[in-house]
Amino acid sequence: MNDDPETPVREAAAWPNHVRTPQVVVVGSINSDVSMFVPHFPDPGETVQGHSVTTGPGGKGLNQAIAAALAGAKCHIIGAVGADPVGKYLMSQLRERGVITDAVTIDQAVPTGIAYITVEDSGENHIVFVSGANTCLRRAGLERHKALIAAADVIVVQGELASETTSAAVHLAGYLGRRTIINAAPVQQLEPSVLALADPLVVNEVEAAELLSGTAVDSVDAALTALPRLINLAKSAVITLGGDGAVVSDRNGRTTHVPAVPVEAAIDTSGAGDAFVGVLAAGLAFGLPLEAAVRAGGRAGADVVTRRGCSLAYRDFSAFLG
Repeated sequence: MNDDPETPVREAAAWPNHVRTPQVVVVGSINSDVSMFVPHFPDPGETVQGHSVTTGPGGKGLNQAIAAALAGAKCHIIGAVGADPVGKYLMSQLRERGVITDAVTIDQAVPTGIAYITVEDSGENHIVFVSGANTCLRRAGLERHKALIAAADVIVVQGELASETTSAAVHLAGYLGRRTIINAAPVQQLEPSVLALADPLVVNEVEAAELLSGTAVDSVDAALTALPRLINLAKSAVITLGGDGAVVSDRNGRTTHVPAVPVEAAIDTSGAGDAFVGVLAAGLAFGLPLEAAVRAGGRAGADVVTRRGCSLAYRDFSAFLG
């Protein structure tokens, strides 16, 4: 991929003439999301009266796959669901939004994963995640999809699968010479040899601080200072900063601050990070330089926070790549 900042945003000027649609493969979690909307987060021992509750598709893998597909990439997801009504519903949602599900395992013994999300009036959220069938995806399952991974332009992993599965996926992608995005959310204990294959490593402020052993990453300046240490871990790196945008360091060590797209009122931030990563992956698959792909992801994230519902709030993201 070309990370030259002088390259036009649409690096291949004749995208319509591509012999095939760029391909993204997401290896990740598939969950049902139960979202509760409250005036404020409860303190320990406090009961808070909520405004409303919604149930819908979720999981970082599912969200990122849908975002990549809505950005125009041909997107496959490798994951697992239970043989229950929730799993069937999530599979139908993936297909309806353009994601190819042939590589999803349906487990007969373990229920589909679930996440409980509390969203306060400010739009910020807390999430509790129960893995369920996501724990059933193992190295052997990945090996069955070796040809699929080999054909991809970009592979995406996150932190909601077992760390052994994440590591196996990254090593397999590296062996096959595929560009891999590691979204360390949540942060896992991954070997240096795994993180070294990230191109880019994507984290938010909290995750960056955890990876860097508690170093505060609470401003643009602090994030720019932290980037060289992250680059010691990975090929390239992105730190997302919410309303302050993101900072980027490409393969050549060029560091850039990408400002956030202004948002008048954030309603729900719970799906924004995954929209960012999915559109970033699609942008890289189409050949955008890293900084341009980050800008596209930022546009998608800003669009999503204006509506409730995680991936249900996602819409056609393809215009954000232009």
